[in-house]
Amino acid sequence: MGSGSEYIKEIESYFLTLAGEGIMLSPIDYSHIQDWKKRQVPREVVLKGINRAFSETGTRSKGAGLPPRSLKHCVSYVEKCIEEYGPQVTERKSKRWSRHGSDDMEVSERLERFIHDARNQALRDYYIKLRKLVLGLDKAGGANDIPSIMNLEKESLEEFFRGLPDKEREKISIEAEKMIKDRARYMTKGAYDESLVSFRNEILGKKYGIKCIIS
Repeated sequence: MGSGSEYIKEIESYFLTLAGEGIMLSPIDYSHIQDWKKRQVPREVVLKGINRAFSETGTRSKGAGLPPRSLKHCVSYVEKCIEEYGPQVTERKSKRWSRHGSDDMEVSERLERFIHDARNQALRDYYIKLRKLVLGLDKAGGANDIPSIMNLEKESLEEFFRGLPDKEREKISIEAEKMIKDRARYMTKGAYDESLVSFRNEILGKKYGIKCIIS
C-alpha cells in the first residue's frame, strides 16, 4: 500500500478534489483513514468507496443533489466496498490481504467459476482473458498483490468497454458523465477522468453482470 503518509495523502487529496474548494478534513476524518490503514485496506478500495459515495449522492441520500461535505459521509460506502473486496478486513483479523499463494488460487478458481457461469460468450471471454493475466502475475512473482490484481481488472474492463459497439459505448459514457455533471467544475482533469472511468465501470458491472474478482 505504500508508506503510511502516502496512503493518507492520496485518500485526502482524492476526497478533497471531488468535494471541491472550501473543504478541509476534520480530525475524525483522519481517524477514519488511519483506521483503514491499520486494517490493511488497499487504498484502491477506499477510493472506490469515496467514488461511490459521490456517484450515488442525489439518488439515495436525503440531501438530494448535495455531494458529501465530509469524509464521514463516505464511510458507509467505503465499508461496503471493504465487504465486497474482503470480509476479513471488516472482522479486523491480523491476516494481511492476499499475501499467500492459496489466496491467488482462490482468485483463479473464482474466475474459473465465473467462466463456467457466464451467461454469454462475451462475458466468458472477459473472464478467460482476465484469468490468464492473473495467472501471469504468479509466474512473474507478483501474485497476490491486491493493487496489481485490481489494476488488471481495471485494464480488462477498459478492453471490454472498447469492444462494445460504438453506440453502446456512447450511451454508457453519457450515463457516466451525467453521474458527475454537477461536480465536474470542482474537479481537476485527472480526478474527472478517474471518476468517469470508475462510474463507467460501475455501469458495466450492473449492465453486463460483470462480477468483481476479489471478495
